[in-house]
Amino acid sequence: MAKQQRAGQVPEHLRSKISLAVSPWDWLNKARTLRKAANSLFIEFKADQAKYDENYSDDAAIPDGSTVEMLLGFAVENLLKGLYI
Repeated sequence: MAKQQRAGQVPEHLRSKISLAVSPWDWLNKARTLRKAANSLFIEFKADQAKYDENYSDDAAIPDGSTVEMLLGFAVENLLKGLYI
């Protein structure tokens, strides 16, 4: 029978691939980087949205802000991880 693993433990075959020595500052820096990327994409999204509003047509593609939302979500997740640690 296979050895049962406790929840929250990193499997042995992944232990060497995952760095467990991550400080809260590392999570904060990653969150800031993700937020900066989201801000850059948001500026581009707003420009696309303005172009779409000016030149509306039935066959024009609607600008999609889901990538911005995803990056902001990742930033919040990383910030919360840093607070948790």
